[in-house]
Amino acid sequence: MNNRERKIQVVDFPKIPHTIKKYDNFQAPTIEEKKKKNKTKRSVNKAELIGMESRYIKRAILYSVILLSLSMLKMFSMYSFSDLNMKRVVVEKKLLETQKELETLEGTFTSNFDLKEVESKSRDLGFVPSGEIKYVDVTN
Repeated sequence: MNNRERKIQVVDFPKIPHTIKKYDNFQAPTIEEKKKKNKTKRSVNKAELIGMESRYIKRAILYSVILLSLSMLKMFSMYSFSDLNMKRVVVEKKLLETQKELETLEGTFTSNFDLKEVESKSRDLGFVPSGEIKYVDVTN
């Protein structure tokens, strides 16, 4: 065999069906260049790292502030209500004491009156004891 016969000689290759479909007509796959994107650096807050959006965090903070302020208002009102209740009890006790003192003073004041002394004083001042009282009927 000389060089010419070797060139004409056909070489049989084994058939592999999946490679034939992949490389149809012996075309090499095209390699596409990836385009570089210009990435701008921006600051990343903690919410984005967690995976939450900032509007949800703002709402949660707002709701928690409202809840805390309402609970503080409730605590303050309950404290002031209980404080007023304690003051009311103290004032009622003082009122009862003063009423008792008033009753005792009225009792001693009326018991100190001597009717004969009152009658003599009134005569000294010019009062005249009344005799029989007569009533006049003015309805007729």
